Parts: sequence; C-alpha cells; structure tokens
Amino acid sequence: MLRLQIFLSCALLTTVAAADVFELSSGGSVEGELLNPDQSPRQQYLVKLPSGGQVTLNRDQVLRVVTPSDAMTWYKKWLPHMPNTLEGNWIMAQECQKRGLNAERNLHLEQVLKFDPDHEKAHYALGYSRVDGQWVKTDEWMESQGYVRFGGAWRIRQDIEIAEESKQRDDREKQWRRDIKRWRSWILKARGKQVAALAEFRAIRDPLAVAGIVEMLEEEHETEPLRLLYVDVLERIGGGAAAAALIQRALNDPSANVRDRALDVLVDWKAPQAVNTFVATLESKDNRLVNRAAVGLGRLADKSATLALINSLTTKHKYLVTQGSGGNLGASFGGSGNGGLNLGGGPKMIERDIQNQRALDALVAMYPGVNYGYNKEAWKQWYAEQNTPDDINLRRG
Repeated sequence: MLRLQIFLSCALLTTVAAADVFELSSGGSVEGELLNPDQSPRQQYLVKLPSGGQVTLNRDQVLRVVTPSDAMTWYKKWLPHMPNTLEGNWIMAQECQKRGLNAERNLHLEQVLKFDPDHEKAHYALGYSRVDGQWVKTDEWMESQGYVRFGGAWRIRQDIEIAEESKQRDDREKQWRRDIKRWRSWILKARGKQVAALAEFRAIRDPLAVAGIVEMLEEEHETEPLRLLYVDVLERIGGGAAAAALIQRALNDPSANVRDRALDVLVDWKAPQAVNTFVATLESKDNRLVNRAAVGLGRLADKSATLALINSLTTKHKYLVTQGSGGNLGASFGGSGNGGLNLGGGPKMIERDIQNQRALDALVAMYPGVNYGYNKEAWKQWYAEQNTPDDINLRRG
C-alpha cells in the first residue's frame, strides 16, 4: 500500500520532458536529449544520456531521430515504478486514458481482469457486455448475431446493401445532373459542340437521369426548344418518373407547344397515372388547369373519367373585380378570360359558375353523337342509363 501511495504522489502528479530516440544505421538506438538542435547543416548529434553522460554521433551514424510524445515518455518513466496489483493497473489505465495512450490503457485493463475476472468497470471499458450472465465482447456478439459495423452503427447486411445501392443511385443522379448541365451549356454557348450535345441527350436511357432533366424543365427561363428536347429525352427513357414529369409539363408548362408534345407522349403511352392526375386536377381552383386537364382526358379517351368530366362541365371560381379610373369597370379573373361586373364600393371578390368548353369537347369526343351541352343532370341521366344492366327496371322502387 505504501508503494502505491508513493507512486500516486510522484508519478500521477508530474510531467516528464520527452527524450529523443536516435535510431542508428547499424541497428539499435540511443535515447537522450539533443544538445545541439540548432546545428545546420547537421554534422554531429551531441546527446545527453539519461545517466548524465554525453555521446557524440556522426551524421552518417543516425538513420533518423524520433521524438516520443510527452505522454509516452511519462509512461516509460513511471511504468517500472507501478505496483503490479489490481489497484496499480487500474490507476495506470485511467492515467493512460487521460493521456490518449489507448493501447497501453487496454493492456492494463486486461491486467486488472487477471486480478479480478469479474471487475465490472474494466469489462465495460474494454467493450464487454454481460449477456446471459457471461462477459462477451460486444463486437464479437453482434457479429455472431449477423450484424455488421457500418457507418458507426450495427446494421444487418440487407440494410447495408440497401444503403450502398441508395448511395450508388444518388451518385449516379448527381453525375447525370452534372452531365446534363454541361451538355446544355454546349448548346447555349454555340461553340461547335451543339451536335455532340444533342447526340448525348438522344443517347440517354437511364431512369436516374430523369431528376436532372426535370430540374432543367423547371428552370424559369429555359428556352422552349430545350424544353421540347427534354420532353423527347423523357419519352425515350420511359417509366413512372418520366410520366410524372410529362404530366406536369402537360398541365403547367407556359408553352402550348411543350404542353401538346408532352400530352402526345402520354397518349401514346396510355399512361393510367395521367388519367388519375387529370381527374384530380378537374377540381382545381385555377380554371386554366381545369380546361387543360379536360383536354388531356379527352385525348386519352379513358371513359373511367366520364363522371368527373360531367361534374366539371361547369365549375365555380373566385375572381377579383375592380372599378377602373373614370368610372370604367375592370376585372381580374386569374387568366380565365371571363368578364364580370362590379356594382361599386371598391374591389370585390365574386364567385361565378364557368362553363368549361374543353370538358364538353372531351365528352363529345368520347361519345360521338351524344351532346347534352352543359346540362349536367341530362348527362348523368344518360350515363346512368348506359351503365344500367338491361334486367333492372329503373322505374321500380
């Protein structure tokens, strides 16, 4: 106990200057303090030995000079004085941890377990866990259960494969974005690479390129010819993501040419998701979108949209009506092109029923020879009769 107390009072409260290690070309080494560090060019090494003596080494005798860390110098200094007991090793392990000497710390923790095989703190410090009353290495136990260390966490192999595939997909999407932007710049700069750029665009078949194409389609100031080119690329790629992008172009692109081209592709594909989106858009507050969706449904000629089109023959929309200067009346209709009146008293928001010609056109195109105009009830009665089995009498009940 007295030796342990002396060790604690002397070793753990002191620091030791690091000594250099002179590795010799002949093998072996000399440890000590370099007394002529400023000599340049180097001719000799004048070394003060731990014993107090000195030695002179010629430059060609020294292979290299290694300066141990202060922590390692401290450790070598006091290790011989450490009591080789449970307490001595435990204290040394803690001091090694403070100084960042992890390998040495683990060595002393293992020694602690030799003195006390059930020392709980030492086990936990070494990465053990108690499982069914037994101390087992956490890493080894997790591996035995089929887990793999990945990204700082334990995960099953299937999750790792999914994560790696996802990363690969992300990397490919990022590369496509870079390529698409580069080829676009070749076209816009017109410095002789336009043909090469067009060839690159026309060769795209990877669905992971869709995200990059969509980004360019959504650029506010992108030119119409380029947007038409992007629609052609999406047509060649195909698939759900491309269809979703084309649906948005058919509804929202500012260019009628781009909207028509996107719709041509959707009609050629007979895309069912286009029908669903267009039907939902018939309920839009924007009358322009209602009519564009009706056009799309008419082109797709999917009769499952019949009732939705009937309901959209007339739709309610709100408009801001204002009184212009000089007593003239004016109206803001959100692009619908329909007029309205203001009875005075400043701007007013009014709601109007709008007849949607495109919805009627779609119904008439689907059912040649049938036309009830904007009479929703007549259309619904006709539709019910067409879809009622012959053996059911609608007059009964």
